[in-house]
Amino acid sequence: METSLYHLTAEFIKRENNISINMYFLDGKEVIDELYNHKDEIQDKVVIPLFWEWLNNKKASKIFTYIEGLSFETHQKYEELSHEMLNMFVKFYAF
Repeated sequence: METSLYHLTAEFIKRENNISINMYFLDGKEVIDELYNHKDEIQDKVVIPLFWEWLNNKKASKIFTYIEGLSFETHQKYEELSHEMLNMFVKFYAF
């Protein structure tokens, strides 16, 4: 898929102790609609739970997943979480 159609982001959510990995589609819903037609194939390919959100009343839409275990109090898992984030980005880029 052409990379100008989407943006990959990571959001660190302290209150939920997780990291949200997002694929945002900024202009219209056509791209996410087309991908949703292949949802099962994509899910099988990436082997991680994906959530689909059309963000009604906004131009954007997104596909996202979560990485559990974020803690701002302890830094023990930061290296592991960093590797997991990179792996998620690679999986998102693959479809």
